[in-house]
Amino acid sequence: MGNAEIYKRRMNPFPGYMEPQKKEMIGKLRAMGFSEKVLNAFDARPRHWFDQSFKHSMIYEIAALPSQKGQTISNPATVALQTQLLNVQPGDKILEIGTGTGFQSAILDFLGARVFTIERDYNLASEANKLFKYFENKIFSHYGDGYEGLPRFAPFDKVLITCAPPDIPEKLLDQLKVGGFMITPIGVEDKQKMLKITKLDDENFECEELGDCFFVPMLRDKV
Repeated sequence: MGNAEIYKRRMNPFPGYMEPQKKEMIGKLRAMGFSEKVLNAFDARPRHWFDQSFKHSMIYEIAALPSQKGQTISNPATVALQTQLLNVQPGDKILEIGTGTGFQSAILDFLGARVFTIERDYNLASEANKLFKYFENKIFSHYGDGYEGLPRFAPFDKVLITCAPPDIPEKLLDQLKVGGFMITPIGVEDKQKMLKITKLDDENFECEELGDCFFVPMLRDKV
């Protein structure tokens, strides 16, 4: 039995564990208009696997929840939205800023992306990396400052930022390939917009506003 199967059995102690709650959440996301492609990923990567608070009774609510490290596991609707905006294609090389508990990374991985993810909080990065090793996946987890990105692995097809910088991080735009795009919230407090920024060439970009949003702030440096 491989590591992935051992982990799945530990996190699903009996057949059908948390399955009704998961199906109910997926039904709510379907009613919000998310694609079957995205919903299949939510089915294949059960959200309770990434619940560091171990409050499984609440993990399938359409809400953000605290993680064990004083952070949060994002609202599933937020994860679904950013995933759908990314329009993941098999083989996409994606830079994710803000690993958190690893839920978003695992969703992108299931969809066939090569995921390079950065987390500034050492404890969160360590916990997520422990989880990732149980999957037969292509997630490359890094502890570092998200504002710096991962220039040694660039260029990336797409960049996803899961927290809100006050301004567009130029170093991350530099790490996009020409024709690639970034999905990111931008702004402070309750004045945030979701943006899609496409790299037209090395000096020109196209920016599209995709609506209001609310994310925790993107912070600098490692902790």
